[in-house]
Parts: sequence; C-alpha cells; structure tokens
Amino acid sequence: MADLGKPLVAYDSMSMAEADPSFWDGMSATYGYQYRPIMGALYGSTFEEDENFDIFQHLSLGDLENRNRASFLTQARSKDHLNYLRNHADKMQNNRDVMSRTGWGSIITAGILDPVNLLSLPFKGVTMTARAISGAKSGFVIGAGVEAIRAPFDPDSSLMETGVNIAGSTALVGVLGGLTGVRGSFRHAKRFGDDQQAVAKAIDETRTTPFNYKDNRFVNSPLFQAVTTPFKRVMQSSAPQSVKKLMLQIGGDGGLTQAFNMAGQGISSVFQRSVTYFGDYIAHSNKMTNIYHDFLKGAGERIPWGSKDFKEFADRLGRERILREADASRPRLSVHEERFIDEMDLFYTRYGVQMIDNGMLLTKKSLIEKIKTLENKVKDLSNKFKAKKDGREKIQLRKMLDRTEKNLQDAKVLEKLDFDPKYKGTYFPRYFKIDTIATRIDEFKDILKKWYTDNPFLTKEMIKGEKLKVTIENNQIKILEKQQLIKDIELKKHGSEFRKNNPDKFKNTGGVDSKSFYTDKQLNALKKLKNEIPILESKINADEIKLTQIEINMPIRIEEAVDETVNKILNKTTMEDDFMGHGLSKHLRHRELDIPNHLILDFIETNPLDVAMYYIMRTGSKIEFANTFKGKSINDLIDEEQLAMVQSGMDDTAIAKTTSEILHMYDRVVGTAVHRPDALNRRISRALTDWTAYVFLGRAGLSSLPELGMIIMQHASKQGPLGWQNIGGTLSGLKDLKALGLSAKEVQLAGEALDMVLGMAHNRMYEDYLRNPFVKGVSKLNEQGKRAFYTMNGLAPITQITKMMTGVLGQHTLVDRCIKLVNGTLDQEGIELLSRYGLVMRDAKKIKRLFDDGVIETSESGNLIVANTEAWGDVNQALVRKFRGALNTMTRNTIINATPADKPTIIDGVVYAKMNPALRALGFKVDKRSSFGDTEMVRIENGLMALPFQFWNYTLGATTKILASSFDAERTGKVAGFTTMMALGYLTLYLKNPGSFNRMDYEDQLARSIDQTGITGIYSDLFYMGLHARHRMGDMDRDDTFIQPKYRVEASPLGAGLESTADFAGATPSYLFDIADTINHFAEGETDEGIRQALRSAPLSSLYGMRTLMGETLDLTGVGRY
Repeated sequence: MADLGKPLVAYDSMSMAEADPSFWDGMSATYGYQYRPIMGALYGSTFEEDENFDIFQHLSLGDLENRNRASFLTQARSKDHLNYLRNHADKMQNNRDVMSRTGWGSIITAGILDPVNLLSLPFKGVTMTARAISGAKSGFVIGAGVEAIRAPFDPDSSLMETGVNIAGSTALVGVLGGLTGVRGSFRHAKRFGDDQQAVAKAIDETRTTPFNYKDNRFVNSPLFQAVTTPFKRVMQSSAPQSVKKLMLQIGGDGGLTQAFNMAGQGISSVFQRSVTYFGDYIAHSNKMTNIYHDFLKGAGERIPWGSKDFKEFADRLGRERILREADASRPRLSVHEERFIDEMDLFYTRYGVQMIDNGMLLTKKSLIEKIKTLENKVKDLSNKFKAKKDGREKIQLRKMLDRTEKNLQDAKVLEKLDFDPKYKGTYFPRYFKIDTIATRIDEFKDILKKWYTDNPFLTKEMIKGEKLKVTIENNQIKILEKQQLIKDIELKKHGSEFRKNNPDKFKNTGGVDSKSFYTDKQLNALKKLKNEIPILESKINADEIKLTQIEINMPIRIEEAVDETVNKILNKTTMEDDFMGHGLSKHLRHRELDIPNHLILDFIETNPLDVAMYYIMRTGSKIEFANTFKGKSINDLIDEEQLAMVQSGMDDTAIAKTTSEILHMYDRVVGTAVHRPDALNRRISRALTDWTAYVFLGRAGLSSLPELGMIIMQHASKQGPLGWQNIGGTLSGLKDLKALGLSAKEVQLAGEALDMVLGMAHNRMYEDYLRNPFVKGVSKLNEQGKRAFYTMNGLAPITQITKMMTGVLGQHTLVDRCIKLVNGTLDQEGIELLSRYGLVMRDAKKIKRLFDDGVIETSESGNLIVANTEAWGDVNQALVRKFRGALNTMTRNTIINATPADKPTIIDGVVYAKMNPALRALGFKVDKRSSFGDTEMVRIENGLMALPFQFWNYTLGATTKILASSFDAERTGKVAGFTTMMALGYLTLYLKNPGSFNRMDYEDQLARSIDQTGITGIYSDLFYMGLHARHRMGDMDRDDTFIQPKYRVEASPLGAGLESTADFAGATPSYLFDIADTINHFAEGETDEGIRQALRSAPLSSLYGMRTLMGETLDLTGVGRY
C-alpha cells in the first residue's frame, strides 16, 4: 500500500541492443507495446494548453514522413507536450522493432504472465470446455477494454491490429482457462460445479473437518503458510476441530472461507461483534453533544464545537452524577442537564444488565446458582478422573478438577462474606488520575485507610481469612467422612467361614489360617484412613493459628493493603476497576478496591465521554466473550481443549504451542496482547514508530487509492450491487441523499468509518498499544499531531470516505442476500459470503421479516437498502450486534485493516518460546498459562522486537484479504476489481512522482503498479527488500535485472551489509541508519550531501509539496538537487 524507505527515484530506461534482442528484451518490449500507450494517455493529459502554441511551426520533416506519426503529433497542446509525444512515438516504434526481431517465446510468455490476463482467468466452471469458454469471454472483455485505451495512443495502430489484439487476448485467456480446467475435468468435476448438488457433495466430503479452510490452492501452498500467524497455525494444524472452532469463535474475521461456510453455516466471532462497540460510543457521544447543543440553545448561546466549554460542561455533570451516590437529595438541575445525566445512566446500565446476565458480575442469586453449577462440575470431573487409568488424560482431568475446586472455594468465600451486591450508588467505570495520586499520595492513602478500617472484609487479608475458614470447614467435613468410612469397614468384618472360602483376600494376613477379621483391601483402607485423619487435624490446627494471626494483625494488614493498592495503581499493574461501581465484583473475584467513587472523586477521571471511550475499548470484547461462552473463562476453555488435544494424541510440546496461540489470540481480541503497555521499551518503541511515520508516511493517502478497486471486487459479483445487472439501479439509489445519509449513519453505528472522528487512521499502518483518551502533556500533543498528520497526508479522509462507500453497499449486500437466501434464489457465492460473516438462515429469516414489515428501509427508487438497525427493537438486539459485526468486518476486509487473525505474534513485540538453559540463565520465568505437561513455555515481551514489522499491518491484511481470497472460486468480482486496482495503481504511482514515473521502463511501471495495489500482499515487499540488498551488496547491477529497485541504491560508506541489515530490521532501524549516514557525510566534509540527506530524513518531508519546497530551498542555497 505504501512505499516506505527512500525517496522515489527511478533509473533511466535501459538501452536496447540493435541486434539480437534477448528474451528479456522481448518481454520488455511486449509490455511496453501493451501498457505504454495507457500510461501515455494518463501522463499526456497533465500537460496544460499553450494558447500561443502553433503545432505546424514545430513539426519537422521527420515528423511528416509518417502520416500516422504526424497525425498523432497534432494532438500536442504545447512544446513540452510535443516533445513528450515524439519521445512516446519513438519508444513505441522501438518496441515494435524489438518485437519483430525477437522470438515468439518471449512474446507469448509475456502474454501468459501479463497480470491482466492472469486475473482474467476463470476459477469457475467444471470442465476444460466450460473454463475455456469462460476464459475466452473474460479475455474478450479485458482485451476490448485495454485496446479501447491503448489504440488511440499508439501512432501506428490500425483497426486490423486492434481486432487481432482482441482476438489474441480472447484466444490466449481461453486456452489458459481451459488448461486450468484439466484437473477439474478429470478429478474434481462434481466437487466444483455451480449446481447445489455438487456443492452439497463437497460439503459432505468435508463433514469431518468443518472448521478447516475451504480448499484453496494458494492457502494450501507453502508460500501462504510461510507468512505465519497464530490463527493460521492453528487452522492449518492437526489440532482437533474443537480447537479450530474455538479460534474461530474468538478471532474469526470472515477473510477466508471455512469448509462449513459452504453449507451456509457460520460463526459470528467475539472479535466481529466487539468492534461494533465503537459505534455504541459514537451514538452515545452524538446524543450527549446534541443535549449540550439544546442546553446552549435554551441559554441563547452558540455551541462551541470541540471547545473547552463542552469539556467543562461534561466534566461537571459527570462529577454531579457521582456525588449523587452519596447524597440523593442534591438539587435537580435544568431539564437538559438532567437529560445529560440520564443518558449516562442509560449507557452504563445497559452494559451492567448484560454483565449480570452473562455472569461477568455476580448477584447473590447468581452466586448461589454458580456454586451449584461448580459443585456439579466437580462431581462430573471427579467421576471422569476416577474412571480413567493412569496417563496424560488423567493428569489433565486432575488439573481441571483442581481449578474447579478452587473456583468453588472462591465462590463459597463470597457466600460466607454474605455477598449481596446491589447498585449501591452510581455505576461509573473507574480510571485513576496517576499524576494526581502521585502528588497527593498521603491524602489518597488516608482515604483508603479509613475505608479499609470501616470495611475490613474488603481487604485481601480478610478474604484470606474467610478462605481459611472454608478450608477448615472442608477439612472437618473430610475428617467426619473418613471416620464414617472407618465405622462402615468395621461393621463389615468377616468370620472364619468367609476367610476359609476366600483365602486370596487374606494373603497378607495369613490366608486360610488368618486370624484377621478384615481382608487385605479393608486393612489397607483402614490404615490409609487412620493415617489421613491426623494429617487433616494438623492442617486444621495450622489454619486456625493463621486465622488468629490475621485477626491480631489486622491493623498492620490494613496499612499493607493501602500501600499495595497505591503501588499497583501507580505502577499500572493489575488494578482492573473498569467493570462496575461500588458493591459489584468481577466474575469470582471480589473487587480489589471496592470503594465508592464519590470518596475518591478527585483521584479518578470524571469526563463522561473520555471515560466512555476507554470503557468501550476495554470492556466490549469481554462482554462479547462472556456472551459467547456463557460464563466460562479462557482458562476453562483452555482446559477443555487441552484435554481434547491429549485425547487426539498430540504431544506436550504441540499442545503447549497451540495453547500459546489460543491465548495470544484471546489477548489480542480483549485488548491485553501487551501486558505492560507502559514499560520503558514500549514507550521507546512507540516514540520511534511515531517519529518514523512522520518521515515515511507522508503519501500514505495516495497509496490507499487502489482500494477503490476492492469495493468493486467485493460488490461486483453477479448478484452484488455493482454487478453488471444491478449497477444501474444501485447508482440510481445513491442519488437519494436521505437514504444515503441513513446508510452512512449505519456504517458508523457498526463501528466503522470513524477514522477521523476517533483519530485511528494510523492503525491501518501500525499498532498503537498506548492509546487512551486520558493522555496529557507531550503525549496529548503527539496524539493531536498524529490526527493532523494523517489528515494532511490524506489517509484519514480517504479511509473514512472509502469505508463509508463500502459500508453503504455492504449493508445493502447483506440484507439483499439474506432475502434471497430465504427465498431460495441466492447463489453459492452469496451463501458463503453471509456465512463467512456469521449470518445464517435463522438470522436471514428475521432480517427478511424486518424488511417485509418496513423496518428495514429502501431508497425512493427501491434500489438501495438501508438497514436501519436502530429500529430493530429490544427483542433483536443480539441480531443487531451480529449484523453490525458482519458489516464492520466486511468493511475492514474491503478497505484493508489487518485483524488479529492476520498478524504474527512478533508484531505485538511478543514471542513464546520453549524454556531452555539460556533463557533460564537470563532470568526468564516459566509462563504457566501456556506451559503443558513436561513442556515449559516462556513468554518474552519487548516493544523493540516489533520494530522490523512496524508498518506491515496493511500488507499482512492484504496477503489474506486480497491475494489469498482471490484464489477462491466463488469470488467472482475479482476480474473487475483487479482491473480497477491496476488502473488506480498506475495512477497512484504517477501521482506520487510524475517525473520518476516517466523515466521508468515499462516493466518497472507494471511491477510497481502491481505493488501499489496490494494484490501481491507481503511478497512484493519482500521481493523489493531482497532486490535492494543484492544491488547494494554488488551482487547485481541494473543491467542484470528485469525489474529495477524502487529507489537509487548506493552503498553507504558505513557499509552495504550494515545498511541492508537495517532495511530488513524495519523502517525505524533503516531510518536510524540514514541519520548515522547523514552525520557521517557532515563528518567527512560532504556538507551538501549531508544537508540533502538531512532534509530527506526530516519529519513531514514526504508530505505533498514538501519535496518541491525543499528542492527549491536547496536550489536557492546553492546546495543543488534534492
């Protein structure tokens, strides 16, 4: 998407030998013949008309010798334009000469490898004949389109030649298409047919692997698997299907089709639904702003949009709402101020109710139910444990049993504390003002000390004491049970007759002559029971001593609890206070600081919009996780899948690695992939990344233009809104401004097209783990600077507009295909599209009913559907979340934004490794979460490890969403989409630097244009990195390569190897090398070059117009070329 690194400087064209052109010369000439006229038409249109220019005064005799050439040159609008046309005509004639002297092999090879022809290849059709016909049709359409643009700008083109070219394109793509059908003809004819019976058979063949990827040649290739991610590794591993299902449930994004999608089955993942919570925030924010507007209107004032006045208004009412928890009799405010407070109540209460329903927050009633559930689970696991013989499966069951028993104990502790949480005050997420606490620490500690003293049951020591009481009671019960077992055995003693008839049962006591009343088994049991009772009694005595000590030391423990709490807050470790206000707990853990907000009002953030934003960022995914898994924690799910992996025969190492993949996917989705976001290495990494972005991403907006083709690719299928049969109606529907406005609002309610509103456009390029709305000082200035920068470089506005466009079409597509699914008229492509995004038949029926009832609206022309989810009603809220999730991920998969499934672990600055002596010596500790059996894992986290991959977000997403998905036979919009992307890729390349573009050879223009589109995913980036390294190291020069580097490659005096290493290490190391190289130029007295390089490395230097400005500045100062 974006060219990162050096300024765009192309090499001059390679000279052609007059005799015996090489194979590569022939290919180059073929591409020049095909594409130079198209580039000429684009570049030629940039020349302005000179009113004083007379073409006939400038034509030479040589120009007039060829009638076609003379006619072509008369198009000139100025002297510069004429010179350009002459150069263009000369190069076109040179291409024809080379082609006439080269072999047919290079021309045919160029045609076969022409990306336009390759993208025209059919992936549908069962037989050779069907694919040949389909290919011929595509070849004719593409050939005619290319010739319509090419021929008018080729001086020597004729009508006959145009016809031959179109026929050649038709024949070539037809033949190639037929060849792609050979395998299908003889081996898979029925499997890939368009008819439903063939699809059903394909589904039947994959019933045992429903969650595997759908058969896809590229996805199955080592090339795809080499760009590895946790999601890919699990989905393409031998892990049980239940493990793959879990990964889909957590982080599925609909980017690729799974086998079960072919049958119309799908999963709406936690990730898909959680990203829609940003839409909730925008709706809440808009309501708050509108209320403020009404308030000012009533006061006769003008609304100061985005000014401090609104912040003060919101902060004052946020504080007022909290203060009412201590004094409900506080006087009522104006109507609009009360509306503002009511909107806060409504926003948070909605989530509070969900969290109680899904088990995230406990009530006294749900706690009792939880205890019963855990008791039943303990019994079930105990029975399974007893039934298994020794082995790995039994060990895993023991682990699960231990964890469940601990959860049960925790629940009983809460019950013993008479746990009865209510909404004791106002629900308001709590985020501490670190700076305020640090400067007023004694005051804060005094408040905490008083609270813990008045409420000692809330301290960890008191909870520890209650746990001891539960343990003592449990051990007392065990003693009674063992004493009863002893009595039962004693009642079952045997006489001499039994001993005589069962000598084998008395082997250890004398056999037939035994005097014992008990069998060997009974004696062993008695011995064991009598030994265990004293041990339990000893434990009880020890625990009672600990309990007494806790009660004696309570005042000291309160002081320690205060210090521990303050340290955790200041060090930003594990204080998770964003769930509920005073009196409510998280899952089975009591709140660590369960103090009413009004008591610490000065020490917490109170601006309701800032708090709501951060709350949504942290909590939405956790709510959806709990909704999906019905109260199970990630640890519960890991336990279950580890058991499944043991049962499937996976070894400990494979299980540990798979466990780490699941955990990291979970961490990513719930926003905890980075455990210490404020660590020094993270802050350094972020500062370097932001600074480097200011240097290299000045033209990122232009680089995103080819994504308009992705909109066409997504929606230009036969039944899509941009398909040939439907595009006229769709364009008509887009004229309805009211419907268009409602559709645009729907996109934002789905949590997308908010890049400018939320300042998140940079997330398309790199991760930002420290982002939060509470930043102050330099960090706040940096956030404001980033917003301005990504607006100036065009990325934010272009992203927002293109997301809005695809979202408007996306909601139409989803609703329209749901209706067709219910009516039985939906094609296989549509079935797979809906199911990829989690919409299945039961959802489609509800959506069709809403459409039939007029809840889902259409434009006046009836050609554009508006989802109108705000009107779907409370009964359909789960469906609303699901639909918005589908719309959001469809938008992200079109206007590429890498998802958790697209990215390798290292991009988060995290690595999981197997423990070894070296790591142990370095002080790394075992990561208990991911370790399994005999395999100990280590989790290594450091933000600096992510630097080599800092700007890879787009290319990683494109690898899956564009390249891999294009190999899916059911994606029928790819020809139209790729053609558009190629055209826009050429345009983008030209607009970035017209002069350099014109100096490129045709094959470079073609290669670089393909690179601009993202069609090749990460592979073109890797290709160019390798190419630059080889040129820099001297292994290659410009005469050795068919494709030239992106920029002028010159070995640095600091060392070519070091510079190449820096390039591979990422944008920041490469930038730091450039700085060192600049310093070296100054040190060596090369002042002019040092100045030039310093300017090229300056922040904002790549913004539009800046290079021209710097070049003019250098000319004025006498330094020379920029």
